[in-house]
Amino acid sequence: LDAVTCITHITSGSAEQTASTLFAAPHLVKLIACNHAAVAEQAAWAIGNMAGDSQEVRDQLKLLNVIQPLVALLGTAQFSAADIELKRTAAWAICNLSRGASSPAQPFFATGAD
Repeated sequence: LDAVTCITHITSGSAEQTASTLFAAPHLVKLIACNHAAVAEQAAWAIGNMAGDSQEVRDQLKLLNVIQPLVALLGTAQFSAADIELKRTAAWAICNLSRGASSPAQPFFATGAD
C-alpha cells in the first residue's frame, strides 16, 4: 500500500515526474483488480493522475487495457464507505482516460459496460 501511495503522490506532480512513474503502469493495472480495496483505490488514483497528464500518456495507458479493470470496479455490488470511495476514484480515472478530442469512445464501449 505504501509503495502505491508513493507512486500516486509522484504522479500528481509535474509532467516529468509523472513520466518517471510510467514504468509502474502495468503493475498498477494488475493492482486495480486486487482484493485489497485500499491498494486498488491507490492504483486507480495513480492511473487517473497519469491519465490527466497528456494524450500520449492516455494512449499508453489504454494500450495496457486499463479501462476494463476500472469499469469492473464500478460493477461490484458492495456499498461500504470504502467501496464507494473506490468506485468514485475508478470513475474519476475513467473520466481522465476519456479526456481529449482524440480519445475515441470505442475502447470504453469494448469493455461491455452496461
